Formats: sequence, structure tokens, C-alpha cells
Amino acid sequence: MEMAQQAGRPGGLRMHKWVPLLLLAAICLTGCSVDLSGSLNPPGPLDVTRMTQEVAAVRQLDLLRPIPCETLDLQQLEAKLAEMNEQEVDPAQTLAAEKVMKFLGLLPASEDLQAVMDKLYGEQILGFYDPQEGRLYLVDRSGGSAGATGGPQNWAVLDQERVTIAHELVHGLADQHFDLLRFDEPKWSEDDDTATAVDCLIEGDASLGETLYLTQEGQGWGSLLGLLVAGISQDSSQLDAAPPYIRDSLLFPYQAGLLFVQSLYEAGGWNAVDKAYEEPPTSTEQILHPQKYIQGNDPPLPVSLPSSPSVLTDWRLVYENVLGEFDFAAWFRTLLPTEEADRAAAGWGGCRYQLWEEGSRQSFLLSSRWDSPKDAREAHLALERWLLERFPGVTRQDGLTTTQQGEGITAILGSEQEELKLVIGPSPAQAEELFKQLDTGTEQPAEVHGYSFFPYL
Repeated sequence: MEMAQQAGRPGGLRMHKWVPLLLLAAICLTGCSVDLSGSLNPPGPLDVTRMTQEVAAVRQLDLLRPIPCETLDLQQLEAKLAEMNEQEVDPAQTLAAEKVMKFLGLLPASEDLQAVMDKLYGEQILGFYDPQEGRLYLVDRSGGSAGATGGPQNWAVLDQERVTIAHELVHGLADQHFDLLRFDEPKWSEDDDTATAVDCLIEGDASLGETLYLTQEGQGWGSLLGLLVAGISQDSSQLDAAPPYIRDSLLFPYQAGLLFVQSLYEAGGWNAVDKAYEEPPTSTEQILHPQKYIQGNDPPLPVSLPSSPSVLTDWRLVYENVLGEFDFAAWFRTLLPTEEADRAAAGWGGCRYQLWEEGSRQSFLLSSRWDSPKDAREAHLALERWLLERFPGVTRQDGLTTTQQGEGITAILGSEQEELKLVIGPSPAQAEELFKQLDTGTEQPAEVHGYSFFPYL
């Protein structure tokens, strides 16, 4: 999905893909040797039919059937998003994801997650591809000045439309060949980290395809320059003001996804990218470290949690899912410098977590595996620092176990070899019992809850 300023779906608490175009173009230009000294001619009128054939040739995927393109004004966009939200979004799951984010300190207590996302959508979306309909939607934010809407052709706005259409056409071509709707099946959608990794493949594919289309002979770099010029005046106030975890999560499928797919492309061309749709990445670790995916030697490790802890008999399971390397890094960045946080999150092997609720009381269980005892220890030290900040009080060390006693809360963090476990409960007795039960997790996890928006921007 393309947006005026890039956005997506939080990694382990999966939303979806609403990303700004200006930043995407800037990423594409970074590290490239480009001569912009020559004369830049305004682009010609938009011809979606012709563009479809050109994008198909660049992406090396045959067009199997026409991809309809419809333009929406802002009022029609609002109505369309409301319709999709009603069909696809479960308010209870949105609220559950919000509770997890707030518990972990990733979302301020005063924020409303749905309201934050609605503001971002209203500001950011330039267009999206709907796999349910097989249709491309383009948003007219020009007041009739863009080429696709029939008015006078504003160069900068026309460039935005051109890039948006190219990006969405790649989604349409991928859908025709690889069936994007299958990634909404439980196998892919109920593990938030895996789902985010798949998002990265899909958005990275479209981002690379759009970039190669723009830079092919005959397109030149004028389109990218025009796009950057247009972005200077583009309002990104909502994206800038969004909580860091939300903002980073929205950008991740586009930024990291582009680098991931570029690695595949450099290793084996479009054939390698096509093969990735048949065997998709299964973790954000593989996205952040493409060689782990390419070499196929570091899949996520299985982790289990007790499906119904006896001490939580009268409690309600709010949310159960996976935090991946992306999420751990974002979590650690709430207190640590970026480089230190990323280093502590590297070496991720697998994870599951649960948030339980009983009235106003909450309990949190997390079990994770790491690539080595050293990796587990680095993550332990980062989480220890988070506990001290999140629940100030009395700290007790017992070997590799840290107990943090705060006001109305007890947290126990322990690591042994490659395993790292964390329990947070309202009382010492409950926390201690939950920590013991982490060692007796069942093979089958409790029902997994995911949070998603499906159209591809």
C-alpha cells in the first residue's frame, strides 16, 4: 500500500501497511550514484494501461487479467476505509493489542490505538490494492490537479501518482501469480511475527519493483526528484507525532522489506523473489538478517506456554502471540540507545507471550529462546533495565534470576542457557507460581489472537 508519507502494521502487534512515499523514495536514492544535473522534463500523462504493461515487464510477471484502477476523493476514501474496517477489523482485538502495547510501555497510557491509526490513514494514504476485489484504488489529494483526475497536470503530484500506481501494480501482479489472500490464513496470520515477515516480503517486492520501474531507461531520475519535491510540502504531522513503536512498525515492512527483497534479487534475480512467495520468511529475524533466510538454517524455535495456568483460573486471556526480533529491539529502544537495543535483540530464537486480566489486574507471561547463552544474557540485561524503570521498587538478585517488587506488582526475570523467561503479576505468590508453571508449558498453545488490516498499500 502506498501513502504520502510511509506507514505499516506494528511488528508483534500486527496492524498493516500504510507507508509514506517520500521516505520510500529517499531510501531508494540513498547510496545510489545519480546524476541529476541534466534537464528534467515533466512526465507525460498517466496511462495506467501502458504502465501496467511496463511494470509487468520490469517485474517479469505476466499480466493474467486486467487490474482495474479507480480514483477516490477524500470523502470516498473515508467511506471505503470505514467499510473495510467494519469487515476486517475486530474492535475487541484492537483493544487487546492496545492493552499489550500499554503494558509494555510501547504506547502511552493516554493514547487510543484506533484513533492514532485513523489519523495516520487520513494523512498518509495515496493508494492501495485490495486483493479481495483485485482492484487498485488511487486517492486524489490534488483537488483535481493530478494527471489521473483529468485536471491541469501538476508535475510533483503526477510523480506521486505514477509511483503509487507502479507500487500497487506490483501488488496486483503478485496477487495474480501468488494469491495474496492465502496469507490471511491462520498459518500465516496468527503468528504476528511471521505475518509481519510476510508483509515485508510483499511490500519489499512492490518497493523494489516500483524503484526499478522508475529508474529504467526512459523514466530517468526526474520522477524521483519530483517525488522528493512534492514531499517537502506533504503534511506528515500525524506520522511525526505518532508513538515511536507505532511509527517504526508502520515503516518497517517498507524499509526493511525493501532491503530484504533487494538481497534476494541480488542473490538470484526475480526468480529468487518469486520463490520466496512459495516459501515465505517466517520471522522478522530473517528480514533483518536476510542471509539467515537465504541459507535456510535459522528458523524460529518452538516455544510453549501453559494454556491455562492454575493460578489464573478466574482470569481472562486478553492476548497471546509472538514478539519477534523487531519487537524486542523496539521494546529495548524505549530505554536503550538504538545500537545497544538492536544488539540485545539480535540472537532472537523464538518467543511466546500472554497477557491475562482480572478486573483491573493484569499478569504477563513471556518465554523465549535465543541462539546462545550470551544472546540470552544480553536480552536479560536489557529486560532487567526495563523492569527497574517500569516498576521502580525493590530489586533482588538470586543468581541469574531478578525479582523486581514494585507498587502492586511483582516481576520475575530468569535466564538459563539459551532460555529467557519473564513473569509479571500483582502479588509475589502469584508471580512465583506462574514462573514455576512456565517450565510446564503444553505443546499446544492457547488460541492465538492477531490484529490486522488487509489491503496492500
